[in-house]
Amino acid sequence: MSLKRHTQLVRLTGLEKHSMQQSTVFKNNRSQVILLPRAIALPDDVERIDIVVAGKTRIISPAGASWNSWFDGENVSRALSG
Repeated sequence: MSLKRHTQLVRLTGLEKHSMQQSTVFKNNRSQVILLPRAIALPDDVERIDIVVAGKTRIISPAGASWNSWFDGENVSRALSG
């Protein structure tokens, strides 16, 4: 199944225990810096990230973490696997 099809069908489970949090964005020269609160910080071993741009939205994930492995993960509805 293609990524486009997944994004149309995906139903997440297990996310109710996580709440959306806000943080601060500031400029450092010509770059932007985002402060992640400790509760939502990336794991200590993550040194590089991939960023997916969708309009004004940014999705940040550890570099090399493929979408296929995410869709195969436990937080995605099993209804997609059939």
